[in-house]
Amino acid sequence: SALAPHPFAGVLLACPGMWCALKRGRLLSWPLVCALGAPIWLRDAGWWMMNTERGGVVSWYLAFWRSRLFSWTWRGLAIGIARRCRLARYCAWCRSDRLLCGGGTDHVGEGGAKGRWYCRPCWRHYQSLKKCAKCEKWATRGALAAAPAAGVAAEGAPAAAAALEVWLCWFCLAA
Repeated sequence: SALAPHPFAGVLLACPGMWCALKRGRLLSWPLVCALGAPIWLRDAGWWMMNTERGGVVSWYLAFWRSRLFSWTWRGLAIGIARRCRLARYCAWCRSDRLLCGGGTDHVGEGGAKGRWYCRPCWRHYQSLKKCAKCEKWATRGALAAAPAAGVAAEGAPAAAAALEVWLCWFCLAA
């Protein structure tokens, strides 16, 4: 009885979920999920509650949600202010708002459009991409390889002084 709260408290805690389920047209599915899942969840994930008093369990949950809410709120507020001051932008690769320090812009956008901005980790990955000379795909893993001479030398003419080196991806190197 220490783990199971009063039924009214359970309904009160379930109100936000019930509201979301009502908006999505799935109001009658959550009682079935809770009825089937609650015994398993209480047994597997709730074992630590057995030796903890009710006040300890409640204080743990309050601290957990307070830290989550605090971090979400302040991070969102900080990024919003940074965007207004033009200190943060939307990263085209990871699709999140990031601070401008250390990022970069792709100067050649698709179809001649203005380039997209990338945050520092995504920019490092973007700069490491190279186009394979054989299959013309973009890849990060590969090596330089000798390419055959473009023209065929006539008899008696000296061969090309040095072969050209082209970058090939690992798939084309293995082939």
